[in-house]
Amino acid sequence: MRLYISPCRFPAMYRKIFSSCLIIFGASGLFSQETKKIEVRHVDLMKGSGSSDLQRLLGNVVIRHKNLILESDSAYFFPKSNKLKAYSEVYIHQADSVRLYADSVYYDGATELISAFGNVLLENDSLVLTTEELYYNKAQEKGYYPDKGTIRDNVNILKSIEGTYFMADKRFDFVGDVHMYNDQYTIFTDTLHYETTQKVASFYGPTDIIRGSDSAFAHKGRYYSVEGILYTSFLERAIYDKQSLKADSLFYDRFSERGEAWRNVVLKDSTKTTLIRGGYLNFDDRSKKAWVTQEPYMTQTDGTDSLFVHGDSIFAVQQIDSTRMIRIFPDVKIFSEDLQGKSDSVTYRESEGLLRMKGFPVIWMGSSRQLTSDTVLVKMSKHTHQIEEIQMINNAMMIQQNVQDSAAFNQVQGRNMYAYFRDNKLSHIKVDGNAKAVYYIYTQDTINPVLTGINKIVCGSIRIDFSEKKIQKATFFREPDAEVYPPKLLPPSVRRLRGFLWRMGERPETKRHIFDPSIPLEALYPSIRSTNKRRISK
Repeated sequence: MRLYISPCRFPAMYRKIFSSCLIIFGASGLFSQETKKIEVRHVDLMKGSGSSDLQRLLGNVVIRHKNLILESDSAYFFPKSNKLKAYSEVYIHQADSVRLYADSVYYDGATELISAFGNVLLENDSLVLTTEELYYNKAQEKGYYPDKGTIRDNVNILKSIEGTYFMADKRFDFVGDVHMYNDQYTIFTDTLHYETTQKVASFYGPTDIIRGSDSAFAHKGRYYSVEGILYTSFLERAIYDKQSLKADSLFYDRFSERGEAWRNVVLKDSTKTTLIRGGYLNFDDRSKKAWVTQEPYMTQTDGTDSLFVHGDSIFAVQQIDSTRMIRIFPDVKIFSEDLQGKSDSVTYRESEGLLRMKGFPVIWMGSSRQLTSDTVLVKMSKHTHQIEEIQMINNAMMIQQNVQDSAAFNQVQGRNMYAYFRDNKLSHIKVDGNAKAVYYIYTQDTINPVLTGINKIVCGSIRIDFSEKKIQKATFFREPDAEVYPPKLLPPSVRRLRGFLWRMGERPETKRHIFDPSIPLEALYPSIRSTNKRRISK
């Protein structure tokens, strides 16, 4: 049986392939002034006449065109139109740099376009591409697969729906369901560019990055496979060591296991009740340490209220039990709706729910009550994170400004003082050791109360009970010695206990006041920034 195919009437499938190649690779080769003919270098059996544009080549076919050599079991050769269709164990090699294997190949000598089908394998240096359908422009050194492909080199494996290989530039462009694997990372994205020589992957659009039990989700970035360096932009989240991280940009070196993050940094613990925010983060995975600067602050949430702690720097180290020890310093300010504070440094241990204030610490409860001592310990519940107890160690003092007279202050002083809370409200205070008290006595007239006396007491210990933020009862223990003085007999100079210092002018009245007032509000609270979508350029 004699088979004849007109060179001007290709089957529909090949006309579609040919048109696609023109669109994808360009048609500059069609208009070259000189087209070199395809040469048949060897064949066991050739069928067809010289007058027709069809020759059937059977057995050990070897074809040459410029620097391209094609080998196959059989082929249809169209000498006049300078085209070839090869079948069965097709092998193409070009100048010892490119090797292509396929079940069948269509080659156009005029455009130098190669269309390969079935078990396609392309080798170029250490890179291997496998797919079921590949279009390769030999002149432009550009390849394209439209329906799933995989490339492998000595470092990475990459898969995608579509891919374009720019051989001269040593670059792959992947589109659609892109997966990248190596011994450290797995990356899932929609668009990825891969530089095959440097082993650098640039990804665009929503991207998942997985490393063991750690993961990240970003919208743009670059991964240097050989150097082990990852850089991302618009990092929505990263989860590592039971912590989560969010930032505008992230840099990570997997060999040194160190990283940095910039702008709008948010670091959460595993329970998501303790947050650390700032403008810059430097962290070390090996030592489990993190350093946050640029207006950093910690937030502790109990479900109904939040405690904000701000300082120049925040240092956090992860303990053996995966909880953190967090140190904030210097110039620390604290704010919540019911409690405000200030000190030189604060240390918070998540495992104990304990916040330690050192360096001239002071706590305010509203605008009229102040607590001071050498060291202040704030104990919070491990479960609800509400304040349970405040311990004031050494030289403890409580000062309360009177409503009737802003120049008059009730005072309680002792070696140590303990404030107890119930449902986040002050319940009672105990003063232990060398207790002293000064409080003012007024008439019961609520409109025009009159000062009738000033009570000064010395005893071993004191208990003060509160109701609705007001003193309900005071009880004095261990040999109390009390004396009420008429106001005229107790001049202002002796109405205040030793060490009295009213620091209400330092109190932050809102959470905004714990920060530098020159910092724009939107830089401190990312949640109120513009929610306009950000364009991600390639």
